Amino acid sequence: MPKPKKGTTLTTFNQLETAISSFPQAVAATDDEISKPGNGDDGRTNQAIDIPAPPELPAIENLDYEAEAAKMRSGRVTTARVVESCLGELDKLSHLTTEEARYLAAQKVAALTVALSGCLTHGFPPFRRAAWVALLRYEFSRSLSTKEEVERLLGKLISEERLAPCAVGVYVNRIEAYGMAYAVHSTSLCEEADIAEIKQALDGLLSRVYQEVGKARQAKAQDLARQATISMTEFLAGNPGRVYVVVPPVEETNSRDGQRFWRAGGGLLLESNGQDVAPLGASGGIELAIQEAMKLRVHLKVYTLDWDMAPKVPGLDLERGKKVQLLWYLIARAKEAVVKTAEAQVNRAQLSERATVSAEEWFLRREAGACSVNFPVWEVKDSEGNTTQRIRDLLLLLERQTDGTIAVRDIQSANPFNDIFASCMGEYVVTGERYEGVPYPLRAILQAGYGLTLRSVQDAKKAVQINRT
Repeated sequence: MPKPKKGTTLTTFNQLETAISSFPQAVAATDDEISKPGNGDDGRTNQAIDIPAPPELPAIENLDYEAEAAKMRSGRVTTARVVESCLGELDKLSHLTTEEARYLAAQKVAALTVALSGCLTHGFPPFRRAAWVALLRYEFSRSLSTKEEVERLLGKLISEERLAPCAVGVYVNRIEAYGMAYAVHSTSLCEEADIAEIKQALDGLLSRVYQEVGKARQAKAQDLARQATISMTEFLAGNPGRVYVVVPPVEETNSRDGQRFWRAGGGLLLESNGQDVAPLGASGGIELAIQEAMKLRVHLKVYTLDWDMAPKVPGLDLERGKKVQLLWYLIARAKEAVVKTAEAQVNRAQLSERATVSAEEWFLRREAGACSVNFPVWEVKDSEGNTTQRIRDLLLLLERQTDGTIAVRDIQSANPFNDIFASCMGEYVVTGERYEGVPYPLRAILQAGYGLTLRSVQDAKKAVQINRT
C-alpha cells in the first residue's frame, strides 16, 4: 500500500485553504472508482491524500491581521468538513457485506484513515482542535436509543484514544454521562470553548436517548396495563386474575453517609390465584430486577401484603430471599401510592368545595375570594437551585381579601414535609404577577400557579379558534 504524500510547505492562508478544500474531492472516491480496474495493480483504488502543512505567514510588517484571521476561521470550517466527510465515508464502507467489496474498498479505507489521522494530528493547533470537535460532534450525533448503546459508543471512543476516563470533578474540561466523567484526549489540544461545544453535543445525545427510553418504557407500560383483568382493590381482596400496578420511585437517605438517593419505580404486572402472587413483567427502572425474580420463580402469599414488614422465608437461599422481599416492597409501595392517591382526591375535593373563585379569577383577574391549587409534584430548592425535597400532591387553599392582601389558609400533601412553609403563613399585600415581597417558597408557588393558569386559558382559546376553522 503506497504511503500518502507529505504536505507541501504553504506560505499563505490562501494556499492552505486551497489545499484543505481539496480534501473532500480527494477522499470521495465513488463505488465505481473503487471497482474500476487499473486504479491499482489488483483493481483497488490507489489514492494518496495531501495533508496540508502548518502555514508560514507573511512577514510581520506586511501582515493583515483581520484578513488572515478570517482565512484561519475558514480553514477551521473546512477542516471540520473534511473530518465529517472522512467519517461519513468510513461509516458507509464499514457496512459492506461481502469480502470482495471490503477488499476492493481497502485502499480507500486506508486513504480515508490516513487523512482523518492527519487532521487530528495537524501541526496547526486551531485546525487540530477543529478536527477533534468535528469528530466528537459527529460521534455524538448518531441515532442511539438506549443507555447501553451510549456506553458502548463511549467505550469505543476510549479504545480509540479519543476520550479518557477521569474522576468526576477532577478536570474542569470534562464531559459527563451516566455518572461517569471523561476527558478529551490531551493530544487534541482542545480548550475550554471546544470542550463546551463537545459537551453540548453529548448532552444533546443524552437528551435524545432519554426521550427514546421514555417512549419505550411508556409503550411497555401500556402493553402490560392492557393485560390486567382485575383492579388493585380486587387483587388485595384475594380475587384471582392479573393486576397492573404503578410503583412510584421513592427518595431515601443512606443511613451510613446521609446521602440521599432514589429507589427506582415503574409498572408491574402481577398474577394471582387468590393465594399466591407472582410477577409477569415490568417496565421502567424495576424491569431488570423483576426479570431476575421471574427467572428465580419468586412468588408471595397474598396475605403477607397486609403485614408491616416483608416476609422472611426459612430455608430459602439468599438470592431468592432478597427477591421475595424486593417484590413485597414494590407491591407495598404501589399499594401505598393507591391509598395516598385516593386520600389526595378526597382532600382536593374538600379544598375545592371551600374555594369561592376559580384559578382564572384569582390569578389573572385578581378577584377576592378563596382558590384551591394543586401541584402533582413540587420541588423545594435551596439558594443554589438544588432540589432538597419533593412534595407530592401539594394542595393549597389561597385567599385574597378585598384590599389585595393574600394568605395561605390550608396546606396538604401526600407525603410529610418539614417546616418550609412556616415563614409563609402571614398575610401579604402584593401587586403584579411577580408577587414581590412574598417569601420563598410561597412566592415560587404563586408564580407557578399564575403561569399554569395563564397557559391553560391561552390553550383553551386556541382550541376554540381551531374548532371554528
